[in-house]
Amino acid sequence: MNAGKQFEKDFKASVLDDQFFLRLNDAGGWSKSSDLRFTPSQLCDCLMFTRGTLYLLELKSHTGKSIPATCLKQTDALATVDYVGTFPAFVCNFRDYSETYIIGAYYVQQELSVRKSLSLETCRQLGTLIPQKKLRIHWRYDLSVL
Repeated sequence: MNAGKQFEKDFKASVLDDQFFLRLNDAGGWSKSSDLRFTPSQLCDCLMFTRGTLYLLELKSHTGKSIPATCLKQTDALATVDYVGTFPAFVCNFRDYSETYIIGAYYVQQELSVRKSLSLETCRQLGTLIPQKKLRIHWRYDLSVL
């Protein structure tokens, strides 16, 4: 299993009993031709409802100090969501640093308008740290901060 899918699995396993979590299925391609592929995209990876707020979350796990803009394709769509009680955001896991942050899609959009990537430093300044601890192999995230 690739590291991004494992992060999504570990994140889901960290959901508390009083939180609602729904993982949206990845869109699958279909085609009878070898050179044609149609893949509809989802707005986000998952929905999470806790303490009266609906979080639209796109989960990203990356090595290094920044996540390239090419990996943050849902930014514009998520940043336009503006409903009371709804928080569109990215959960960015920087594997090399064992740090995970939740950062609003609006802030990500603003950062990508002046830079070509979302840096760890920006997440530290504008995001909220999600505490994490390593079990033997997998990680657990303290989602009570949401």
